[in-house]
Amino acid sequence: MRINQNFYPMKSKILYVFALSSCLMVSTMKAGDDPKMVVGVSVGAAMPMGAYGSTAKLAAGDTAHANGFAKTGFHFDVNAGYYFTSNVGAMIQIGGNMNGFNMTAYNTTYGITNSTATASSYYVGSYLVGPTLRFPLGDKMGFSARILVGLMTLKDSKWSDTQTFLGTTYTTTEQWNTASAFAYNIGASIKYNLTDKMGLGLNIDYLGGSPNFSTYTRTTTPTTSGSPDVTSGGHKINMGTSLLNISLGLTIGFGS
Repeated sequence: MRINQNFYPMKSKILYVFALSSCLMVSTMKAGDDPKMVVGVSVGAAMPMGAYGSTAKLAAGDTAHANGFAKTGFHFDVNAGYYFTSNVGAMIQIGGNMNGFNMTAYNTTYGITNSTATASSYYVGSYLVGPTLRFPLGDKMGFSARILVGLMTLKDSKWSDTQTFLGTTYTTTEQWNTASAFAYNIGASIKYNLTDKMGLGLNIDYLGGSPNFSTYTRTTTPTTSGSPDVTSGGHKINMGTSLLNISLGLTIGFGS
């Protein structure tokens, strides 16, 4: 079981940078004819951090935490924002992150030499809302920043282990339930305006949450008396989940 403690080493620094950036933006705000409503879609890289991306061995006897051994994967999101003034608005963002499980690192960390197990990818979903600020950097360029909060969901990586015994091949799968938690996202974008209503942006977002798994399921096919199917509840396994997402996005504006 990749069952470390929950930590967010970048959280306070990112909040400080966002606050400083906001102050600088307020001091430079000016009226403009930017679109009041903006919708966008972004794709890029999802880099796991915290316990989610950790490949460290857990302390002996720690059954309350999990390290994710997650690898850099794929990020996507769709978003929509409405600006009450030229510079101040609110936005919603729905995103997804797919990260593979680093089985090689897991086997090395725990000294496993005879494993034939494989693992599917994690899936981290986010459903967020919050304030956003923007200001121009010239005729073609713009900068925006956001602090969003909402819900994170984490679908666990499913393990599959195949073995042959006395001519019969058995496949055992193991997986925790999908967990959910409060989430926050701190992000910023640099946008290049292709037209008055369309732009191409570079986005950097830090997504964090602390989901708890509670139910464990193990299934063996074909079922044997020595390896019965198991669904076990009442556990509480925490995995601090944070991601640094870097993406390219296309935005389209409406109204002015």
